Amino acid sequence: MSTLYQRLRLSSPWAGNGTKATPYHPKFLDDYPATLAAHNITGTPPVGSCQVDADLDQATYNAVMADPNYNTSTQPLGVP
Repeated sequence: MSTLYQRLRLSSPWAGNGTKATPYHPKFLDDYPATLAAHNITGTPPVGSCQVDADLDQATYNAVMADPNYNTSTQPLGVP
């Protein structure tokens, strides 16, 4: 039995400091550690923000859509 998930494209600030222990990554992944997968991360750390396609379970998807830090930059991509 497979679990349905949603894919979103969103904008996220960068997190991390570029070291091996803490590489640059989308802050979204810190805020939503239940993210199933992240794809197509674009941008140049550490300045600005990045675009990321994220695969989320339904509960995490609902939380992101209600989060004012992300919902204005979010584009639902549907169920892959």
